[in-house]
Amino acid sequence: MPNLVLEKGGQTYRFGLHEEKSVTRGKYITVPFNGRDYYARYGDTSTPLKVEKDGRTYSIQYEPVEFTTYLWEKNGRRNGEYTENIFLPNGKYKVTYDYIKGYRDVNTPRYGHDEEEFIMNTSQETPITVEYNQEVNIHRMWVTIPSVYNGYKNGLYGNIKFKIERIGE
Repeated sequence: MPNLVLEKGGQTYRFGLHEEKSVTRGKYITVPFNGRDYYARYGDTSTPLKVEKDGRTYSIQYEPVEFTTYLWEKNGRRNGEYTENIFLPNGKYKVTYDYIKGYRDVNTPRYGHDEEEFIMNTSQETPITVEYNQEVNIHRMWVTIPSVYNGYKNGLYGNIKFKIERIGE
C-alpha cells in the first residue's frame, strides 16, 4: 500500500493510505496515485501533516484504519447477555481472555490468559454478543461475532473480561 511521505525539519514522516475508504469511518481525503484513488484518514490527534476540511484544520493520521481496541469486563456472577454493535475494519484480529482459573489457596488466585485470532474479510458494523452464566463457582462465557468468530471459555472465576485488538491487514 502506498504512503504519503513528508520530510520536515530533517525528519521523515509516513502516513498510511488505504484502498477502502470505509476503514476511515468517514474521515478521509482522497489521494490519487497511479490512476487509482487511495484514502488518508484525518483526525484531531496532532501530526505534522495538516489538511483543511469544511473550514476546519485537521491532522492526517499515521494509520488510515480507525479501530479502537474493544474491551469488555463484567463481574461474572449470575447469568446474562450483552449485545453491542462495533465497527470492524477488514483485517486480522486477536481476542485475549484474562481470568481467574482457580485458587492455590483462599487468598492466592491462579490467573489464565488465552488468545485466539480471526480475520474480518469485509469492513462492517457488526453485532458482538457476550453471554455468560454461573453454576456454583464455575463461570462460562461465549463471545459471538456472526459468521466470523465464536469463542467459549469455561471455568472462569470472578470477573470475566476479553479484549479485541486489530493486529494487521
